[in-house]
Amino acid sequence: MTSDLFSLLLRDAAHLLEPVRITQVEPSAEAQDTVPGSHPHIGPILVLSDLNELFSAGSHGYQTPTKRNHIAHKLVFYAAHIASTPSIILRGLVEEISTRADIYRAEADDKASTVKVKRVGDGQQRKLLEEVPAQ
Repeated sequence: MTSDLFSLLLRDAAHLLEPVRITQVEPSAEAQDTVPGSHPHIGPILVLSDLNELFSAGSHGYQTPTKRNHIAHKLVFYAAHIASTPSIILRGLVEEISTRADIYRAEADDKASTVKVKRVGDGQQRKLLEEVPAQ
């Protein structure tokens, strides 16, 4: 996996984990065991819910629908933790993921600059090395 691709995946993860900054709280008639649509962490919870449906037992036809596999249990575990995590902690995680994505992106850009320098002939290589900003 390249640094550029890993940076992109980290950015996507940060986007999916980002809590909603403003939510509308209103009384609902939803069941107590579900997360309301106004929950600030509804985005990551819905992502995990979709993955849960994908990996749930019975969707592959080899188990009964009432029996759940270990992946589905782990996804429910993660969703419960995300639902109970304070938004400030989740935002901190998103900032850290974004920072790491920037680091990998810079690393990919450095590698791309190095590749461009290597492809140039010997006479021009020295000049291009001086023009590439050091980080």
